[in-house]
Amino acid sequence: MSVEEEYYISLHVGGKFVHDPYVRYLGGEMVRLKEGPNTISYF
Repeated sequence: MSVEEEYYISLHVGGKFVHDPYVRYLGGEMVRLKEGPNTISYF
């Protein structure tokens, strides 16, 4: 029996991170991708 691992990648495009008083992302778009261990490439 094998355990399938999942990895999540968050992409932030077109905005900026601000610290007031907490770090957050303003503007732009955030996309969350779910990948398996066989589809991720380390480079």
